[in-house]
Amino acid sequence: MKKDTLLEKIKDLSDLDKHQEIIDMIEGLPTEQLNNEIIGQLARAYINVQNYEKAIEVLRSIEKDEKNTMLWNYRMGCSYFYLKDYEKAEEYFLKAYNLEPEDENIKDFLMDIYINLSKQVKFGEDDLDNQKKALNYALKAKDYMTTDDKKIECYSYLAFLYNKFTDYHTAENLLKRAISLGRDDLWIHSELGYCLGELNKLEESLEHYLKVIELEPNNIWALSQIAWTYRCLGKYKEALKENFKALDLGENSEWVYVEIGYCYKELNNYDKALKYYLEANKISKDKNVWLLSELVWLYDGIGKYENALEYLKKLEKLGRDDSWFNSEYGFCLIGLKKYNEAIEKYKHALEKENNLKEIIRYNSQIGFCYRLLGKYEEAIENLKKVLEIINGDKTNDNTDEKIFLNSQIGWIYGKIENDEKLKKELEELKEMVNMLYHPS
Repeated sequence: MKKDTLLEKIKDLSDLDKHQEIIDMIEGLPTEQLNNEIIGQLARAYINVQNYEKAIEVLRSIEKDEKNTMLWNYRMGCSYFYLKDYEKAEEYFLKAYNLEPEDENIKDFLMDIYINLSKQVKFGEDDLDNQKKALNYALKAKDYMTTDDKKIECYSYLAFLYNKFTDYHTAENLLKRAISLGRDDLWIHSELGYCLGELNKLEESLEHYLKVIELEPNNIWALSQIAWTYRCLGKYKEALKENFKALDLGENSEWVYVEIGYCYKELNNYDKALKYYLEANKISKDKNVWLLSELVWLYDGIGKYENALEYLKKLEKLGRDDSWFNSEYGFCLIGLKKYNEAIEKYKHALEKENNLKEIIRYNSQIGFCYRLLGKYEEAIENLKKVLEIINGDKTNDNTDEKIFLNSQIGWIYGKIENDEKLKKELEELKEMVNMLYHPS
């Protein structure tokens, strides 16, 4: 068979996707009818039947003569690409690109190679070296974008990486570029909604989450994100509505119960807040420190101090021992009329607190406990300490503390009618308080 006739036959069979027939035909030819072009067509047919190892073997047989041609490097690159050996594929496609830099198929393969090389890099949250490596591959992919579809693919992947690396501003710009080129699907609006939420652009974030729901009305993740966004905007009733939709669709997670509980708490419906927080705690099995702390706060807030104490002890087992924990413990113990124990907790809270306003509050509570114990001398000493701290605080208003001090002074005064020494100290203290807030 003449060469031209053979090549025409190969083309016809290729157009009909009859690649195995091409293989059988070429391999049945006598050696004298074979040349590099025919052998190259054999390799191409092996690529099309997904026998990439055999394609490489065939191409190796003509490497000496063809290694500096675009077509040979292209076919070698294709074979390694489909074998997922992207580093080898990169090597051959770069050679093909240098020979024919305007070929769009080569550019498309190079873009895909660099995106796949990026995806192969495993990295953790603090693994900056591998994060940089993954990003550098993805940025190389950007150099080989051709059509709008390829640009959308590349921008979307880069945005995904930048979101991972918490560079939300860059991610936002890339996602919006992808949308401007025509991408309008669930993924792009989900990713941009998340990105904008992290940038605290909550209203804009909400728009994209709502588009996700337009595309997929029962998307539980999007409903949860919409609820979270409404909650962050202070729209607690709207947030509850979306959370209950997610709940009805089967989202019985700790997250959704916590979100519902939090919204009810902000709406001052503590009973319902407790109901859903307790459901969340069944799932977390007393392991969520934040949730246990919320339960303590709610139980203290409605005066159920025994219940609050139960969860304080659970928090203690988990190791919470900061100023908030100890002050809340103290507050609970006051409610249980265990004033000496409350004083110790507030003293421990003071050891861990740097905020001046909180230091004033804790000392005031200690004075309050001494007063309730009938230890008026200690109470007066503590009130003096509070006054000294307030006097040194040039940043806060402390009006509430003034009211508290005056109420304590008035209460103690009524209890020590026959103690002239203490009465004199109280009069001096009251005068100092009034001078502090009404200087001449």
